[in-house]
Amino acid sequence: MDYTAVALGRAIRRLREEHEPPMTQQELGERADYRGGAGVSISRIESGTTRPRPDKLAAIALALGLTPRQLEVAASREARAETLRGGNTAAPQKATRKRDLNERLKRVQERTKLRTDAVAVLGAAFNEAHDSARDRFFLRLVEIGQSIEGVPLPELPPETGVVSGAHDDRAHQASRTTNALSNKITAALLGGAGGAALGGATGAAAAYATFSAAAVFGTASTGAAISGLSGIAATNATLALLGGGALAAGGGGIAAGTLLLTGIVAAPVAVLAAGGLYFASRRRTKAEEERLTAQVEDAEAQLDTSQAGFDLLVDTLEKATSILDYVAVHAAHALTKWNSRLGPRPLDWESLNPSQQQSYREFIDIAACELVVDSIDATRFITVVPDHLEKLAVDVAGILRHADSTVRALV
Repeated sequence: MDYTAVALGRAIRRLREEHEPPMTQQELGERADYRGGAGVSISRIESGTTRPRPDKLAAIALALGLTPRQLEVAASREARAETLRGGNTAAPQKATRKRDLNERLKRVQERTKLRTDAVAVLGAAFNEAHDSARDRFFLRLVEIGQSIEGVPLPELPPETGVVSGAHDDRAHQASRTTNALSNKITAALLGGAGGAALGGATGAAAAYATFSAAAVFGTASTGAAISGLSGIAATNATLALLGGGALAAGGGGIAAGTLLLTGIVAAPVAVLAAGGLYFASRRRTKAEEERLTAQVEDAEAQLDTSQAGFDLLVDTLEKATSILDYVAVHAAHALTKWNSRLGPRPLDWESLNPSQQQSYREFIDIAACELVVDSIDATRFITVVPDHLEKLAVDVAGILRHADSTVRALV
């Protein structure tokens, strides 16, 4: 059907407000099965800055008591009504020639505020889940693991000849990365990185960063190589793609990148604030008008170019938060229960029965999944060139899908 994202957003807003009883954006988002930042997601849709995926459109329609087709009909009617009113719901590139400069400036500000609000809400939710999973599961496993001696390194599965670019290949690479990380975490514990992290670092964040760096890059906090580390070069390459370097530098990943992300998504307005907003508040000379027009066009272009990346960022934050929430609750509970059944410490690996050994390996796999999720460099979604975004989206989706299915299958 012929309607724009703006027309769809207006239709959803009208139907939400006319609903009996009226729903808030938060209520509609929750009923439509949006997770973290439900209200922010609906706000972005209603403002026309993003268009929901078909499954989300169907969920929104259901929450409004409609079928997807009925919602699309309402959006088409909204588009026709706007045309009759003399309005313009064309794409931003065409609208720039018809919309008043001050209105365009206001639109840039509104779109940017929606983004910064979304980053603040979703980033806070992620950080809370990240800290909880770190404290309740990951560091607790490190503490337990350093008391078990003689743990053998798990064997990596052999390389297989899969077709590059195929779905099976992406799944294979995600599995390979997690398996190699499990191997590295085990080796780091054997090499004493757990004790170095928990004993030498100040605070949970520092301990997590210290151990993560040791596990991923093979160096303890002293910089000494950990004996027995193994793995594959592809693992380090994958982690570099996902932000492993930032994590090793200070426990970064998404958690440490929230403020940076906020600055990146606010960049279009920052350009205007350098001079354009001042000119927008009073009568402008022709030169000032031309300067502000150029600045607004640049800001609009930045917003349009980065929209797909921002949508991917929101989707990734929601999925990553869900995975870490699950680890913080279910994996932490299973770990506590398993640990309570072990004997006095220290323990030798051979003193554990096969079931206990299997559980330990599964907890290590969960920790590897947690580490991979936390290593995602979310800032790249906004800054990567559009031609590379699709591959980045595929890679990250594969990592998240594998981590989610692995964690839920094990606990």
